[in-house]
Amino acid sequence: MLRLLTLLLLCSLLTLSALSASAKKQIFWTITPTDTLSGNISFGSVRVIDQREDKSNLGTVLGWGKKGVLTADSLPVALKHMITTMLRTAQPKAEQELLVVVKAITLTDFIKTVRTVGSVYLRIDWYLGQQDRYALALQTDSLYEFPAPSPIDLLADFFLTESVKEAAALAPPAAYTLRLPELLATEEQVRAQQPIYKAAPGKGIYYTQEQFRSNSPQSADFIYKHYTGSLYLDEFYLKNEKGKRGRNLADTAYAIYNGEKWFRPYTETDFKEMKRAGNDFYYYAIQKGIHIEDYSAVAGAGASGGILGTLISTAAAKAMQDRQYRKPIPMADALYRMRIDPVTGKGKRVERLQ
Repeated sequence: MLRLLTLLLLCSLLTLSALSASAKKQIFWTITPTDTLSGNISFGSVRVIDQREDKSNLGTVLGWGKKGVLTADSLPVALKHMITTMLRTAQPKAEQELLVVVKAITLTDFIKTVRTVGSVYLRIDWYLGQQDRYALALQTDSLYEFPAPSPIDLLADFFLTESVKEAAALAPPAAYTLRLPELLATEEQVRAQQPIYKAAPGKGIYYTQEQFRSNSPQSADFIYKHYTGSLYLDEFYLKNEKGKRGRNLADTAYAIYNGEKWFRPYTETDFKEMKRAGNDFYYYAIQKGIHIEDYSAVAGAGASGGILGTLISTAAAKAMQDRQYRKPIPMADALYRMRIDPVTGKGKRVERLQ
């Protein structure tokens, strides 16, 4: 009996070990262009700088017979090789250098029932330069999501290819004013000018984006209610003259700091915790996204706008025509993780959660 129990325990340990190894399996992404460059090209050479906070992985893959952590052997090398490949047959080429500063690239797919949805998050600054001086040409900060019948890495190849084509079609800047150390420190310089990024937060209600960025709460006269169990809600109310619960603050507050945690309005009546990770603030929001229970088209959606939103939407429309799809992509409420852009103060989608 003891021997049998020992064997069962050993089998269990081996199974857990195998599952753990499977969960951590690395899947390498080779970035391959899906198109070539033609016409007048705005650059003749390429440099890639990787400024991602987490360089260990590029996302997770669950579908198409793959499961594991997506990674690139060397993202700057792979991306430069991809763009150089596109550039080889292009004529004529300009003398400018294309400088690609990667802030974030994340590829994710998830399966709900029998449906699969993929998303590609790109945050990249594209510069054109001469003699070590540069000018900002494009900024990409968008989450693209789509019903995905193809591997996520191939779809990401498409989005990156379209980005390069957009940069290649730009007219040369009138002047090159930025040196490399300056442009790489741009976001840090913006954060350094905003007290919320460099000082301890003040307890209270922040009614506007500017009050938040300047770390200037207007009042700490609120009542905080936290409900556990099946509800699990966080609610904030303005304290009235009698010290009792007044009106709900979800429809007027930009953010609230209760002395321990940050909160952002989530619905018309309740809040969700907002967290600082690294140099940025992240929160949750319900917004329109692809309805993953009912779709029939291969398409991409520029979820958070951005410079490439129209470009991807156009490409998606063409893909639908090519495949003779006529049904529009159904949209529904979806849960997203949002990043507060330190430059604009606006929320940008970085991940779809449901």
